[in-house]
Amino acid sequence: MSIQPECQCDGRAGKIDRRNCGAERYAGFNKITCGTWLAYGPADQDFVRYFMSGYYNAAASNSVLDYERLQRNSSAVVAYCKKNKSRTLPTAIQNRAS
Repeated sequence: MSIQPECQCDGRAGKIDRRNCGAERYAGFNKITCGTWLAYGPADQDFVRYFMSGYYNAAASNSVLDYERLQRNSSAVVAYCKKNKSRTLPTAIQNRAS
């Protein structure tokens, strides 16, 4: 996938146009609610999950992907989101990810 300057990833359309998503459009990911993310198809959920993981790992200067940690955190975030559908995904990540 190539990173481009434009992206449709604000979470309101129910589907993500991944062709043009880049970190400079992270603000759109901040608006995705848990309920919206849970309604995405599996591929789009995974795309958001991996993007957010990369974003938070980069912010923490962590360049190593710990897949087991990603799976644990994903499970915790999914459980949180099922109970808090109106919360944003970043809020869920901050409240549940380790």
